[in-house]
Amino acid sequence: MLPQCIRLALRIVFPPQLEHIVLGRSNCISQSWRLAYCSRDQSPLPLPAIQSQHSEDVGVRSRKALAPSLINTMVPCHFPHHVISTRTLQILVLLMLINKIVAISSTTADQVASTCCPSKAHDCCAKAIRFKSALNCDLLSSEVVASATCIQKALFGESSFANFTINDLPCCDVYTHNDNDPDGTCFKNCVAATLSPSAKPGHRRRLAGSCIPAKGVNKCYQTCLKFQRDTEYKDRFVYSEHCSWVHRLVKGRIYIGEPV
Repeated sequence: MLPQCIRLALRIVFPPQLEHIVLGRSNCISQSWRLAYCSRDQSPLPLPAIQSQHSEDVGVRSRKALAPSLINTMVPCHFPHHVISTRTLQILVLLMLINKIVAISSTTADQVASTCCPSKAHDCCAKAIRFKSALNCDLLSSEVVASATCIQKALFGESSFANFTINDLPCCDVYTHNDNDPDGTCFKNCVAATLSPSAKPGHRRRLAGSCIPAKGVNKCYQTCLKFQRDTEYKDRFVYSEHCSWVHRLVKGRIYIGEPV
């Protein structure tokens, strides 16, 4: 099922009768691959075939009821292609517009950057603030912490620190040494979310603590956040004292050594 924001975008861009097709034969947002819908045996299922296949048994059911049934009977398949269709282009433009709407105004970003960030990193800082991205600027660690704290306070108030703050960054360490996530994706996502002070604290917290490859460790991450607040960020969180190493191991793999 597509995310709600994409479904809304489709409802705006496409005619009502095509809403439930969910991109139909339009290619995916890529330069080299085209996404189409196929039957379960991976044979291409053209748009007219999709419509005719469901027209008789659907009857007078609403479009909302039709969408899940279509999605459940089709799977994505890929074909080499180098064309971006008009509909895909419409989606791209719409998503860019949505991003522009939700982004912080450049004026506000410049003002906050001037107040919170060293002058040497003003432009980088303003860009991160505006687009709610990680504060990956040429700054010392102490400067990053001070700038991020100032930015969050300026945009959301000091009370937002109770929900989430850059001081929660050490909790991202719970996602390390995880055999279920050898590329460290969860750790990287956690760090990126924590270093994005212009995004809503609640959203950052959810993003940092809901990584699929480290599903079993997510609960430990929440335990770490609570520990940080209970100890007023004075004590170091030790994984083995609060969480089980079992969640870092691959289910079914044989490990030799002391029990964990």
